[in-house]
Amino acid sequence: MMSTFNRKQKAEQEVKILSALKHRFIVEFHHTDQAHDTFLIFMECMEGGSVANRLKDKGPLKEPVVQKFTRQLLDAVAFMHNIPTNPVIHKDIKGANVLLDKLQKNIKLTDFGLCTEMNTLKTATGGFVTKNNVASFLWTSPEMLNNKRFGRNTDIWSVGCTVIEMLTSKPPLMDPENQHLIDGQRMYMIAHRELKPPDSCSSLACRFLERCLSDSEERPSASELLKTDDFVKFLSD
Repeated sequence: MMSTFNRKQKAEQEVKILSALKHRFIVEFHHTDQAHDTFLIFMECMEGGSVANRLKDKGPLKEPVVQKFTRQLLDAVAFMHNIPTNPVIHKDIKGANVLLDKLQKNIKLTDFGLCTEMNTLKTATGGFVTKNNVASFLWTSPEMLNNKRFGRNTDIWSVGCTVIEMLTSKPPLMDPENQHLIDGQRMYMIAHRELKPPDSCSSLACRFLERCLSDSEERPSASELLKTDDFVKFLSD
């Protein structure tokens, strides 16, 4: 169990990173306060709630809406991944951490509690090593589940999983076809890169998901997807 000191230290690290992330598709940090033993973080209010709750209440999103939200999400991810001084990896992208504005027309990424500054992960060989804090495993990349080196594009896998979630209203491997599986089987399938686009996806969405869910060495960056993938590149924000 994490001590009170460690929880506060973790929250302060999140604030440090979040306060430097000024972007139109990232939830804005306002200030912190302390009430007795509670460390409080005040952030922008997103009145539309989370994408996950929207899916639970109303079912899958239409593909054009998913395309728009995906472009906005990739825009935020590309910004984080390309900060010149110290790029940031989110490591917990999922529908619950994507928030909607009041009219549910635009999204912002939130919850940077598991994020990592890449400069803190750099090894002597220039690679990146994992910490022992894996996010919600249904959205987690195989390289992280296998405790292998990872880089920026671990977030791209999670973006792909979030797109599946938006298109189907279910997290990956939680659809009716896979309801019989136990979590250990689901984790095995993800760790061995057996996650596939849903059969209901359009060819455009399937191609995008195949790129997001490819091997880490072949997986494109957020910037590359924004420039080259037809699922998102022709959309305006």
